[in-house]
Amino acid sequence: MRETYATAPTNGLEATLWTKRKDHWAMKWPSRHGVFTHEDLLSVFAAWRATGDAAFLEAVRAWYAFLDARARLPFGATVMDEEWGHPGPGRGTESCALAAEEWSRINLMAGLGEGRWGDDVERAFFNAAPAMTDRAWRNHVYFQVPNRLEARPVKRLSVGDTVEETSATYARKHSPLCCTAGLNRVLPNYVQAMWTTTADGGVAAALYGPCSVDVAVPGGRFAAEERTDYPFGDAIEIEIVAAPAGEMPLKLRLPGWCANPRVSLDGTPLATKPAYGFVDWFLGLFADRPTFKDGFMTMTRTWRAGEKLSIVFPMEPRVDVVRDLDDTQKDFACLSAGPLLFARGFAEKDDNAAAEEIAVPEIDPNTALAGARLNRAALPRPWNWPLASPTTLSVKDAAGRTLELVPYGCTKLRASMFPAGAAK
Repeated sequence: MRETYATAPTNGLEATLWTKRKDHWAMKWPSRHGVFTHEDLLSVFAAWRATGDAAFLEAVRAWYAFLDARARLPFGATVMDEEWGHPGPGRGTESCALAAEEWSRINLMAGLGEGRWGDDVERAFFNAAPAMTDRAWRNHVYFQVPNRLEARPVKRLSVGDTVEETSATYARKHSPLCCTAGLNRVLPNYVQAMWTTTADGGVAAALYGPCSVDVAVPGGRFAAEERTDYPFGDAIEIEIVAAPAGEMPLKLRLPGWCANPRVSLDGTPLATKPAYGFVDWFLGLFADRPTFKDGFMTMTRTWRAGEKLSIVFPMEPRVDVVRDLDDTQKDFACLSAGPLLFARGFAEKDDNAAAEEIAVPEIDPNTALAGARLNRAALPRPWNWPLASPTTLSVKDAAGRTLELVPYGCTKLRASMFPAGAAK
């Protein structure tokens, strides 16, 4: 029988998703299947856009609030080992569910103009996405789990009894072929959403990374080059290549995790927060000030080719506590900086076998960041997410030993949810 969850969606939300697989004799009742969940929520969102009925939008918001609070794994994707469930170090996410979730959140960002959904997309894209495949993009996993200590069978939910599958193994293909096909959506979906036109006739830098954009806007075209090592570095430069005649709004998404973003235009600092108090208001009378709404900073002016926007999103190490609501009912510590989740990566015999004995250290959330240091060096070209990452995070475990953590996406065998133990 289907798994019973300790906390069901409230206010009748579960009844808003009556997803049924008519191609399977045993699935004639509502399902919590992961891909269906995200695709159906996107359909409900499309219904709101078509009808304006606020009940549709309220259902989508409430469902994602529930999933984010109760079912999201630290690498940025919802637990979807066939059906959604509660997070734990051994709970998994299907690669095709990751693709569906990314696309749904991209559409929410674009349709609502809210930057928080872009934060979600980047979290999953820079962590869960590279972990789907090997470094040569030849083999992939069906499921990925936060703590992959070996290529062992993953417990997944099925109609009837719980079954075991070896879907956490990197292989050329898996049955069924949905993830083998679906994972190919993740990269192009991100790239096409990095820049977008806006309803007010402008453009928005919505998702970050090295890229170029060339798009038609009222009055002409806008083109720019974006140069950055983000998220392995915190600096982004956007050079205007072409701009329309007259004023045009240009929006930058300010990540919610960044407390003090810095933006300058040709070396002149710009305000990155709304005006507060009389002094800010008075200074605004003598200079154009950006406006801020829903996680986006908007600069409306006449842009000129050759102008450069310099952006810095300082990334401070942080620790989050995630409770395993499935098996142990214990707390786990997870370490991040910017959109990157960090993990202890283990030496690999190959993608499916460790070359050393694996032990997962305890981390005290209260002391882990004492003396924590984010280390950065130049990225190699080409970049293939090496285990010997030039970007590392130094923290202390509960025994006071220094741990060198690497970005989650650089690992094939790893621990990213550390038992939350008291400092010894």
